[in-house]
Order: sequence, then C-alpha cells, then structure tokens
Amino acid sequence: MWKAFSAMATKKARLGRLALPVWTVAVALVLVVTAAGQAVGPVLSGSIQGGGTVVTSQALILKTGSPGITVDSADQWVVTVNEEGTAFTVAMETVVGRKQTLKLVMVNLSGKDANGVLEMNVPAGIIFDGKGVDDVPALAQYNRTSFLFRMRDNKTAPNDVADIQIDIEAKPESSPGFYALTGRITQVAN
Repeated sequence: MWKAFSAMATKKARLGRLALPVWTVAVALVLVVTAAGQAVGPVLSGSIQGGGTVVTSQALILKTGSPGITVDSADQWVVTVNEEGTAFTVAMETVVGRKQTLKLVMVNLSGKDANGVLEMNVPAGIIFDGKGVDDVPALAQYNRTSFLFRMRDNKTAPNDVADIQIDIEAKPESSPGFYALTGRITQVAN
C-alpha cells in the first residue's frame, strides 16, 4: 500500500505548461472545500441577527374624539384619555343630591365579541354604579371598583352611542367641589 501511495504522490498533474505534484493538488482541494464550508454554513443555518420593535395593543378601546366620553348633568367637567385609548381621567364638579352620568363610547377592534374589565378609582365621597347599554349588553360589578363586561363586535359599524354608563352621586356628607375619577379598560381572554 505504501508503494501505491508513494507512486501516486510522486506523479505530476499537468495544467497547461504547469506541472504540480498530485499531493499538492489534493491538499489545495481540501483547503478550498473547507473554506467554502465556512462560508456556506451560516447561510444555510437560517439564522437572522438584529433587533426590532414590537408594539401590541388591545382591541377594546375608548372611542377617540367626540363623543368618546361625556358627563351628563355636570356643570363643569374635563376628560383626558391616554394614547392607547385604554385609560381615562375625568374631573367634574358635583354637589350633594345631583346625579351625573359618565358615558363611555367604546370600539371593539377584535372582529368578534370580547370580554373586558373596567377598573375605576373613585374618591371616598362618591357613590357610583354602572350599566351596559348598546354594544355592551351586560355589565356586572366584580368588586367595589371593577366591572366585568362583554362587548359585541362593532368594528364594521361603530357608533356614537354610549356603551357603558356610570351613575355618579356625592354622598350626603361630602363637600361640594371637583372630584377626579380615573378608569382603565383591560381586555381579558375569552
């Protein structure tokens, strides 16, 4: 076997006028294949490197613009809504014996009926109760500050009718003035 190997190693391969020993051609061929494998490996592995930004949002949101949130029977009031349309703050003037109604117009962008929770943060001197209307056929009080609701799909035909109404009244021992209420809508799994 050694004789056969040494006989082949001493032979020369001709490339035009150039003659190289066979063993050098074999070593060069092995080096080329190895280098090509180094370049092809990462390409064939399918890995991608880099970064990106992912933004998610929920489908149950407050309607932006007029009449997203209104307060009936209040002399003065102002509303702010966060950019996502999921939280709001209402500052309103109230007096003992007057009932105001906070009306929330909402949009369901999910394409199907969706469940949600309305969490309210109300000062101690305020009594409140909620009910569902229009696209929210049912609203149930979960605890003192939270309501569970199911909203119909209205993505194709949202309207300006209030979907949730919250009746607000100052307790008899409360002093008249401005009160701030905050609320947040959270979508929950069906």
